[in-house]
Amino acid sequence: LATVQGVANAADLAAQLTEGGYDAAVLSQYSVEGMTCHRCVGRVEKLLCTLPGVESASVDLEAKLATVLGVVDPPSIAAAVTEGGYDCAVLDPGAVTTEVPPPADVPVPA
Repeated sequence: LATVQGVANAADLAAQLTEGGYDAAVLSQYSVEGMTCHRCVGRVEKLLCTLPGVESASVDLEAKLATVLGVVDPPSIAAAVTEGGYDCAVLDPGAVTTEVPPPADVPVPA
């Protein structure tokens, strides 16, 4: 488990960890419009799973939501789905902003 303090691009961090020999992946989500049936869901899932860096993908027809796990560039994923005939937008761009308090045994500067 790794903790990042500050502003970081999750996809870039995952790529760096992967290049260093560690397993890393990012969960990203996308709104997908234009799906009308479960065949559409299958097409979108198949398309997502063929893209570089995608480990797994699932699509929810009712929620109009695609979830992708992998080391990916979210705008590229959205563009590929759009090219496949569906309107797609990134819901989670992979930017993580967090402030993590220091561990209890570390003195906090005044």
